[in-house]
This record gives sequence, structure tokens and C-alpha cells, in this order.
Amino acid sequence: MADPKRKKHYRNARRDDASARKASPWLAGRCAPQLDAVSRVRIGVSVERRPGRLPLDGPGSRGGVGSVTYFRDQFPVLRGGVYLDVAFKAAVPDPVVRAIAAFYAGVQHDGGDKGGWTRTVAAAREKIARLIAARPGEIAFVKNASEGMNLLAHGLRYSAGDNVIISDQEHETNEFPWTNLERRGLEVRRVPSRDLRFDIEDVAALVDSRTRVVSLAHVYPVSGFVPEVAAVGRLCRERGLYFFLDAVQSVGALSTDVRALGVHALATSGHKWLLGPYGAGFLYASPEFMQEAEPVFASKHYTASHGEELNTARRQDASRWEYGSLNYSGIAALEAGVDMILAVGPQRIEARIRELVMRLRQRAEEEGLEVASPPADGGAVSGVVSLRVPNAERVADRLRGQRIFVSARRGLLRASVDFYNNEEDIDAFVAAVAGRPFVLRREPDAEFQERVS
Repeated sequence: MADPKRKKHYRNARRDDASARKASPWLAGRCAPQLDAVSRVRIGVSVERRPGRLPLDGPGSRGGVGSVTYFRDQFPVLRGGVYLDVAFKAAVPDPVVRAIAAFYAGVQHDGGDKGGWTRTVAAAREKIARLIAARPGEIAFVKNASEGMNLLAHGLRYSAGDNVIISDQEHETNEFPWTNLERRGLEVRRVPSRDLRFDIEDVAALVDSRTRVVSLAHVYPVSGFVPEVAAVGRLCRERGLYFFLDAVQSVGALSTDVRALGVHALATSGHKWLLGPYGAGFLYASPEFMQEAEPVFASKHYTASHGEELNTARRQDASRWEYGSLNYSGIAALEAGVDMILAVGPQRIEARIRELVMRLRQRAEEEGLEVASPPADGGAVSGVVSLRVPNAERVADRLRGQRIFVSARRGLLRASVDFYNNEEDIDAFVAAVAGRPFVLRREPDAEFQERVS
């Protein structure tokens, strides 16, 4: 006799699949033959939709599938509030939650399909590689950027007196792995900032014959400053140095091409701009770096195909850093977040963020608020904008009470803008900081509020 719980589960899957078909008939028709009902539970957005046909909201937009309005509907927090805190953590969209639910529904039913998990890992690896213009064999799954940067930093051999160059704005993610190596005689040099920025000359001034690595953030988490990454990449290659990036605040927000930037390695977490869960991130390692880098740990490689090397320490690609069982549910959820980013398009996301950040800066200046983040001056614009206000912690708490989510960092009030935000979000935030009344034309989602209460 068929298991009634299994019947109910598949009825729910089919019901959710019907909703996906109604929202995007082309999507459902394209993907349905390749996916079973359990897999289709999570499909609200998929990279499989036709590229180039997903316009952002603008004049004449009706908010159809692929518009910002459509994607906003995937984020419950936006139904009753303003979320400008993705630089802290993502308020994950519905497809990410569905991916985790579908994974554990399978685990509950029969322990799960490990072969299917392995295929998910391979698919996620390919999509992440596409996102940063890399190759799948150059991607390794890690818990987060902290783990990734530690694996990269400890992958090289150093002699006493060697040095690494970071900046004075680094997050601990890109500071502690290097200061930890000071006990082995590695010197850590810091590029000084002026008005929360520095230039290529400031980096070059610290390079000498004992420099091994330059390791910077792609986007600085408090200031939002974007350094001249491609210029630093060229400098490092000319001087025979390795160039690492802490990409926590960039990948998913800025269109990223690792070869154009000249980086040898980068690491990022999934729980911010990639819209994924905690505990699922990735690192990128170039072929040049992998020739010299040594794996820190060794274990069985649990997603190896038949006949492949099982000992991670002996593998020739980036999977040498994937020790032990992977976070399969987290990777499935991360894939869902990356699907959404690829569906919108990295260039469109970067352009939309630029529009909204420029609006935020303009509105803040009109209200007499001081923008602490340095101007872009024609360069890349990150989604991070910090304001200098008295008692930033207290202001952030007050805004949270109004369901406007931002952070206070190092005495500044930080807003972080993503593609799903709109002009009303920006205007409401600035008005609230200035102490002016504002009205959000939306109501909290009652079903969601009941679910989390």
C-alpha cells in the first residue's frame, strides 16, 4: 500500500508546481520533463528561463514575470517592511526556503537520494562558475568566507620575513587568517585609507621583494568602497604576487569576472548577496594558484565519481578543499539563490543597484544627512552606503521598530541596497532617518506573520 504521507507530500509538490506553471508557463514547460515533483517544489525562479527577457521595472512595466515586482514578491520581508540589510544577512527569498524544505522532505521520507545530492552539487558548481566567469573545476564549496580565506592563506608556504598586504578597512574575515600567521614570522602590512578610500599607489608603496600576497576586499563592508581591483591584479601579476579577494560584499551584487580582475583566488559566503543560507559559501582558485597551493586537510571526497581520486589532498582541482561530507541542503539552497541572480542577470543587478544608490545619496543630501561612504568617481558602485548620524545604534533600533532594517557599524548607519529594492524603499529609509513621517503602501503578510509568531 502507498504511504499516505508520501501521497500528501507529492500532492503538495504538485500544487506548488501548478503555481509555478501559472506564474511562468514557459519555465514550467521547459523544466518539468527533467524534474520530479519533489524537485519542482522549489522552483519559483530558475536560470533556465530565456536570457535577456527579464526586464527590470521601469516606465511601462506591468510587473510581470522577470520584473523587479515579480522578484520582490519572493521576499516575504518586503510585504510589510523595507529591507536594506543584505550586507549583514539576506532575508532569503521563497525559492531558497523551498529548496531546503524539499531536501529534508526527501531525507524524512527515505533518507534522501545521495546520488541526487551529488548532481545538485555539480549543477550548483557550474552555475557559480558561470556567475564569476570561472570554470567548475576552479570552485570549491566551503562553509563561508572565513573558512575559505583561511584555506587560501594556509595553502602557501612562508618564510620568516615574508609579508602580506591588506588594508586598514578589512573585515576580520580577511584580517585574522593573516594575523594568525604572524606567529610563523609573516608580516602583515596595512594600506592606510584616507576618507575611507585608498588607491593603487598606496598598495604599490608597500610592495617589496618579500611580499607574497595582496589580499583585499572587493567591497569594503562599512564604507562600501570599491578599490581598483583590476589595477591591483595587474600590479600583482607584474610583480609575481598572489592576489586574493574577500568577495563577501560583491559577488551577487557586482558583475564579476575573475580573469578580467586578475585575481588568483577569492572566497565568499552564501548568506548575504547570494541570497542563500548560513553555512554554504564557495572559494575560487585559479590554475596558477592551485599549482603551488597545498590543501590544509585531507579526507574522503564524498562526491567523487567512479574511478576518481577519493583522497581530497591528491585531487588536482579546487575540490581538494572540500573535506568531509558537504552541506548538501545548504548547497541546494545556495543554488536557488544563484538561480535567481542569474535569472535577473548580474549586469542588470549592478545597474539597478547603482540607480538606487545614486537616489539614496541624492535624497540623503537633500535632507542634510552626511554620506560617509566615498563617492564612486566613475568607478564601480557597491550596494553599501553608510551615513554619519549621531547615535547610529539607537537610530538603527528605532528604524527596526518601524520595520526598516539596516545596521549600525563602527559608528555609522549602514544601508545595503539590492536589486529587489525600489524607490519607495529608499525614500522611506531616508525620511525615517531624517525624522520625517512616511507611509509605506503595503501591509504585512498576515500568513507570514502567523508563521513566524
